[in-house]
Amino acid sequence: TNAAIVVDILSHLVSDGTTVVLSIQQPRLDIVRLLENVVVLSGNGEVVYSGALEGVPGYFRSLQRTEVRIAEGINYADSLIDLVMRSSPDTLTFLVKSFKERPLPETLAACPDAEGPDAQELIEGRSKAPIGARFTDQLTALGWRSLKNILRQPFLLSLHYLSTILLSLALGFIFYDTGKNSVGIQDRMGCLFFLLLYILIASLSSLPVWRDEQLLFTREVTQGCYGTVSYFTSVVLWDLLPMRVVPPCFFAVAYRLIGLQDSSQAHLACFVFILVLANVCLTSMMMAIGVLSPSNNLATVIGSVACLISVLLGGFVLNRISIPEYCLPLAYLSPLYYAFEALLLNEFQGQKGYVFNAAADPNLFVEVSGDEVLSTFGYTATHAELMLDLGALALLSAVFLALGVIGLVRIARASSGSSQGA
Repeated sequence: TNAAIVVDILSHLVSDGTTVVLSIQQPRLDIVRLLENVVVLSGNGEVVYSGALEGVPGYFRSLQRTEVRIAEGINYADSLIDLVMRSSPDTLTFLVKSFKERPLPETLAACPDAEGPDAQELIEGRSKAPIGARFTDQLTALGWRSLKNILRQPFLLSLHYLSTILLSLALGFIFYDTGKNSVGIQDRMGCLFFLLLYILIASLSSLPVWRDEQLLFTREVTQGCYGTVSYFTSVVLWDLLPMRVVPPCFFAVAYRLIGLQDSSQAHLACFVFILVLANVCLTSMMMAIGVLSPSNNLATVIGSVACLISVLLGGFVLNRISIPEYCLPLAYLSPLYYAFEALLLNEFQGQKGYVFNAAADPNLFVEVSGDEVLSTFGYTATHAELMLDLGALALLSAVFLALGVIGLVRIARASSGSSQGA
């Protein structure tokens, strides 16, 4: 049969040194003979027997109870299934307890590390805390898994890159060679805010990042496969690096086509850095909202409201000077509030040649500097202000990531408590 062929192939893999874990139901005798070690579980998932297949009759004979004896030379799989399915609750309890309290095998007893209360608890299957790998090993393993998931489903990443490149080219041609008059000043500010708006909308894709693997995460973390912090770090790194750090770099193409600040390469580098930092901050905010919300639907609503507030108080829709005092706390929590100011400072600070002109009369105009343009819209044209904006974005990113860790720890503890209660 196909099952026998598959198991035969797996047995050849074992002979080559590969460990194979196989879950099988009611195998035939020819399939059973290919197995080396078996694990038998009760209906409650507790271990009744674990060891070599040839040791099944000897182990159950050593229990010295007639109802649990298994004859030699028969299909042990059928006998084990009958034993588990037809035994009374008292008999199953006896089998589980007997396995936990079985004598220490000589090979394990001879091991120099199998000493002390911790080793004895581990042998008896009553270890109080799972023994995990080092943080770096956990992070490496989880990182490889995340990379494989990206490579298996590259559509989202490819779409993200392609849409960013196309948008960069589109903005470059729409705002091509923007001037420095009143219309040009408005176009420059509108283009910079539109870039932030695109990044904000794209960050919404991080809302369900925790929910997609929540069931897998809770199962693995409660079994001690890895720690919550290592899982969080892996997911954040593999979401931020390919999805949030690389795409903003493509907007360098639009930067040149539009004719933004080109007095030095440092302005272009600062422009890209601000976009990357803003993207990381907005994504971290969405991640925190996603993990702290009890459902994806609620996370979507909260994330959408957060987007609207950020857009309203970002400094473009509503002039910074006009923001009411009771709205300032919300503005200070908005990444767009700092990112938009940083982009404007990078673009206008210290520059000359701008003109405020009247469309009705071309002869009516006033030459102004970039610092005067900034002051007109309520911004302070200093290098220190730019550093404060960058620092605020970095601080908000750290706060949002910390909230994400707290939310994941809460989920892990709740899952661990429910599993222990069950």
